[in-house]
Amino acid sequence: MKTIGLNALLLSPQAGGIGVYMQNLIDRIGLEKHPDWQLKIFVSAEEYKRSPLTYQAKKFVPLSIYSSRPFLRLCKETCRWQEIIRKNAIDLFHSPISYISPGVKIPYLLTVHDLRYAHFPDSYKKIRWQFLQYAIPHSLERAEKIIAVSNFTKNDVISSLGISPEKIVVIHEGIDAKLFSRHYDDAEAEQIRTRYQLPPQYILSVGHLEPRKNYVRLLKAFSILKHKVTALPAMVIVGKKNWRAEQVNKAIRRYRLQKEVLMLDFVDSPSLPFLYQNAVAFIAPSVFEGFGFTPLESMAAGVPVAAANTSSYPEICGDAALYFDPYSPEDMAEKIHQLLADAKLGHDLVQRGLANIQKWTWDACVSTTVKLYEHCLQSI
Repeated sequence: MKTIGLNALLLSPQAGGIGVYMQNLIDRIGLEKHPDWQLKIFVSAEEYKRSPLTYQAKKFVPLSIYSSRPFLRLCKETCRWQEIIRKNAIDLFHSPISYISPGVKIPYLLTVHDLRYAHFPDSYKKIRWQFLQYAIPHSLERAEKIIAVSNFTKNDVISSLGISPEKIVVIHEGIDAKLFSRHYDDAEAEQIRTRYQLPPQYILSVGHLEPRKNYVRLLKAFSILKHKVTALPAMVIVGKKNWRAEQVNKAIRRYRLQKEVLMLDFVDSPSLPFLYQNAVAFIAPSVFEGFGFTPLESMAAGVPVAAANTSSYPEICGDAALYFDPYSPEDMAEKIHQLLADAKLGHDLVQRGLANIQKWTWDACVSTTVKLYEHCLQSI
């Protein structure tokens, strides 16, 4: 019997893109073709208590190892992982984040979502950045195999860290199209509109509030549009406050957009598709994304997308987005205006978006990941 361990300690409803990735691995990994395998998923004991009954299965191993204090968490993990792995007889360990605890001494593979620590250190508090600067390169060097979620990320790992290309396997993430195209009845719709106080028409952007998400330039672009376009829709930004989130609120005040911009914090999963579906346009202004879920989510909801022409967006969005220079608020404003004013362009982008999302499925992602497990188990 071979046992694979999956580290899902960071899994929570507010874990962002990495949480979506972990949840889909957990939900979709099937070992029917491998009766001599078993999967053990290590989850936070606190989160496990709050989880649905579907989580209550033998494959879940709740651990009281997580701490909101990074240094304490690192000490706990370093001290405890060896014993946890021995007790659960783990043969291969998968960390779905870009680093691994020094306490893991057995063969392992990592999923790298991006290397923003190397390019955007201001995305982190200093102590966190110093930790990642050490932990990620050392973890990648020791890994049996590395999963990169895009060709962009693979090339970045090669050029930034000198990792051998043969060690890296590109496995694109996916999109749950049915989730974002779900139907809402009138009562549900009214409840969501009231709860979030949504304006009648709005442009939407979704992502944690942090510098690389580029909201300050987006707000400047919106300010430019405000003075040029009559009947401009409102702007709704959905995102949990992260590092330096206060810059976004300062920009709203600087450009006097308090009446035009609605800032929502975390929006629960059942409500989020409604916000996508009822937007007139979706804007993805981030300057750095390893994969980029949000434009795909908007495409699945049937809403036209304008996106930054950088990082992984062109790879993931293909011809289904209108692209702009994310460092130029003027270009961003021009492309948003074009998207709002040209109904035919919007319709064409929606149709291309619905075709584009067919390329990115979670079933394909997970089945390829299982094949990589097989390769690693055969070689150790």
